[in-house]
Order: sequence, then structure tokens, then C-alpha cells
Amino acid sequence: MNSKISSPLAKLFLLYQARNWHGARSLLADNAIMYWHSSGECFNGGDAIIHVNAVYPEGWCITLLEDNLLTDSRIHVIAAVDHHEQRFLVNSFATLTDDGLIVRLDEYWASCEEPQRWRVVLPGWSRLMG
Repeated sequence: MNSKISSPLAKLFLLYQARNWHGARSLLADNAIMYWHSSGECFNGGDAIIHVNAVYPEGWCITLLEDNLLTDSRIHVIAAVDHHEQRFLVNSFATLTDDGLIVRLDEYWASCEEPQRWRVVLPGWSRLMG
């Protein structure tokens, strides 16, 4: 992991990985809202956000890939989540309150999959991950 990772959103993911739910909750505003756009879900309140992550079936491991401050003051984190035989990628965007708490999370999840067979024969094609 990059030593430049230090945003409240990156810290949230690190606390999730440590299963430190109390610490993670301390980074969220009480009225925080989280949108999982890929599945059309919404979780209202800091407690609800922590709960859905705490009860997610165990066996997952988070790897932070990027931590970026955007020009509109939001934070953007890219992470990989390995869960048994599956790998997921998430683009997560956080909006902060004036006192630095996360008040809004917009997350876009994707599952990693094998490439379509017709593409692997195309000129210039290569595999990113094995």
C-alpha cells in the first residue's frame, strides 16, 4: 500500500479491513448516506453504513490501490476486495463535512471476470491480472 494513503475515506477502508467497526463509525457523520449505485441500494445513517459492512459474509480482504483528493474537494479511493474465489473493484467517492466527517459515500462496484474469448485474439490485447 502507498504511504500517501491518508484520507478519511482511505482510513475508513483500513478500519473495515481491521474489523474495527467503532473506529470506522467515528469517521462517519450521524446523517451519512451511502449509495451503492451498481446494485441500486442506499444506506441511511452512519450506523447503517457500519452495520452492512460488519454483517457482510466474512472472508474478505481489502487492498487500497489509490487515494485521491479531487478538485471539487471530494475524496476518491480505488480498492480491490478479494472474497474467497472472487475479486471486486470499487471506486468510492466521499464528501466530507466541514469538520472532516464523511457525510456521503457514492460507491461503484464491479466484479472481476474472465475476458470475452473474442477479445483475447485482437491486436494489442493483453491481460492486466491473472
